[in-house]
Amino acid sequence: MTPATGTQPALEPVQCCRVVPTRMPELLLLSLLIGSCFLPAEIISAVMLLLFLLLIADPFGEGELHRFPGMMPFLLLLLAGLLDAPGNAARDVAKDLWYVGNAAMTLWVAFLAARKMEGLTGILRIFLAAGVVVAFIHLCRFAVDPMLLSSSVIEIRTEAGVGYLLPALGLGVLLADWRYGLGLVQNRIPSWLCGGLCLASVTLAFSRTLWIALLTFLLVLVGLSYLKQMMKAAAVAGAILIALMASPLSDERAEPGSEATFSEKITNSLAELRVADYEDDSDIHRNWRGFESYRALQTYAEGGAWTHLVGKGFGTGIDLGLTMVLMEEEFDSIPILHNGYLYLLVKAGLAGVAAYLAYMFLSIRRGAAILRLQPRQARACGYLIIALTLFMLQATLVISGLFNKGWIFPGTLLLGMLLGHAESLLHEKGSVLRAN
Repeated sequence: MTPATGTQPALEPVQCCRVVPTRMPELLLLSLLIGSCFLPAEIISAVMLLLFLLLIADPFGEGELHRFPGMMPFLLLLLAGLLDAPGNAARDVAKDLWYVGNAAMTLWVAFLAARKMEGLTGILRIFLAAGVVVAFIHLCRFAVDPMLLSSSVIEIRTEAGVGYLLPALGLGVLLADWRYGLGLVQNRIPSWLCGGLCLASVTLAFSRTLWIALLTFLLVLVGLSYLKQMMKAAAVAGAILIALMASPLSDERAEPGSEATFSEKITNSLAELRVADYEDDSDIHRNWRGFESYRALQTYAEGGAWTHLVGKGFGTGIDLGLTMVLMEEEFDSIPILHNGYLYLLVKAGLAGVAAYLAYMFLSIRRGAAILRLQPRQARACGYLIIALTLFMLQATLVISGLFNKGWIFPGTLLLGMLLGHAESLLHEKGSVLRAN
């Protein structure tokens, strides 16, 4: 007898074994993810704008999920930044609109595009494939020039790149696959090979931010299953963190002109975030994040109550109080900060910071909401949303978070797609409840 047409449960394992995407939306997403690691951010933003217009037009008639749940906080953030923007240089205002608007647009495009994917496994499989490809390209640079492995951290990062977020996201996806049995890669050996490539790329990137991402995925996806033990571990880690912050050893300085090792970068992580008015050139260079944060707070403090509420507006530069030279170009102010919270504080005030945190809260709340659903895929999606949001909160402190238009782009895209999938699950659950 000829089998009936339609979706057949018996075929699902074969579909889960497929790692290479074949459908047009999947190929487009894979190309976009890999391209974002090597192409200028301007090109990726232009592509995202075209996709945004296409998805909003919705020529295929699937428009029931046009409303983006995080739209209101971003609209408030944009409004706060534009209130005092008149009078600032139009070019600088446009830059800030790009930083903030690009984050909102990426999340919205990803949210809408999630409907075009083959469920959660379809989404995660693309990110895993992209992470493996980018990790392989990164490692090929060491294969071409093995002497890089004996070079200093600065030389390695100059020649081979500063690392990519996609391999870390690939490892996070694999953790979810191993923890919840999603069937992204059915055979164990290919799964471990994918994980090994991604881990090698993360290791050779010598990036603290990538390890923070991995640790966050590990704690959320695995650690929450052992909450009591993790609370004890968190208490110990907190005590160590406080001790490091209070310790004079954390403020040691390297000799001027010396190249810091990766272990020294780790040791100095807390010291370089310390907000202070550094005067010595070597101190400013070594603790740049703390110095620019100090100057941002000084810029913010110059205003009155209204400025404290809505900021100085998009286009406001952060006065450095000195003239610096970068690539033969002199400058005495900067348009953006490593600390995304202070960036918002200067440009959009307390209202902007509150709107941004409100969006993050809504994301965590949406992740927690689908944890109540029974399917393993729903729980995996919920924990991934929570993990990514927590990582973004941390990344906002050190690399501008969502406002980092280049390096953080794959993480922003994954967060938006997971939120889109979560919205579909909740919408489906609501339809079932109304039908009953």
